[in-house]
Amino acid sequence: MSDLSEASSSGNTAILLAAGCMTMLMTPALGFFYGGLVRRKNGLHMIMQCFGILVVTNVVWALLGYGLAFGDSKGRFIGGSDYFVLRNIDEKPCAYGPSTISNAAFFFFQLCACAFASALIIGSSAERFGLLPSLLFSCIWALIVYSPVCHWVFHEDGWLKDLGTRDFAGGITIHVSAGFSAVALSLVIGDRRAPKGPADQFAAHNTSYTLLGAALLWFGWLGLSAGAAFSASGRASLAVANPCTCLLYTSPSPRDLSTSRMPSSACKKKKKKK
Repeated sequence: MSDLSEASSSGNTAILLAAGCMTMLMTPALGFFYGGLVRRKNGLHMIMQCFGILVVTNVVWALLGYGLAFGDSKGRFIGGSDYFVLRNIDEKPCAYGPSTISNAAFFFFQLCACAFASALIIGSSAERFGLLPSLLFSCIWALIVYSPVCHWVFHEDGWLKDLGTRDFAGGITIHVSAGFSAVALSLVIGDRRAPKGPADQFAAHNTSYTLLGAALLWFGWLGLSAGAAFSASGRASLAVANPCTCLLYTSPSPRDLSTSRMPSSACKKKKKKK
């Protein structure tokens, strides 16, 4: 296999690296998004969970996850040990992805997507999951759920790919797998519970955090969409343009912003009325 300079496009590699950085930003952005939606005492905890997941999934993906997702297929269901512990992650053209980008660039982009998918689930366990359990859950989920699903959908020998499945920007690997996993996790750990208090005791404590997180998620979403094209092309441009039309569907309504106040503020108002 020839060197990257002979067989790849520097423009395609550059856009993939930039898209990976934007995608990585989505994981801490989730921390602010979720952190603003919970009670004040749990806001920082949600942010730390997302930052912690970003760290541990990076390690898990580098050690085992990437190999299980994109290594030589074993029965069309799981990858082999080709890329375990960063083996064969170099400057050469990508073996299982587009030949115009390097193995290292493709690895980095997929790593960022894995971290975001793992953090996406944590919103279903808000205020009920400790930091260490959430990190352990994310590591296990990345290995036994996300990596195999990636192999099924993205690898040339994956069984879903053979059936004609096409997934652009992780609709199946990220959102479907994380969504069903979030439902399962919430059913297992149960509802949020708190001592008796005001009716709005679970109201969002800081909508500014939530809006900041939403803005950063939108920014990162553009990178995830563009990077999924794996090239500096018209397809990438279209993938960036389409999410911009979704602003009206993702923006909070004026009523949401006007009714989201801190529980402590509500208690003070009630006391003053008395």
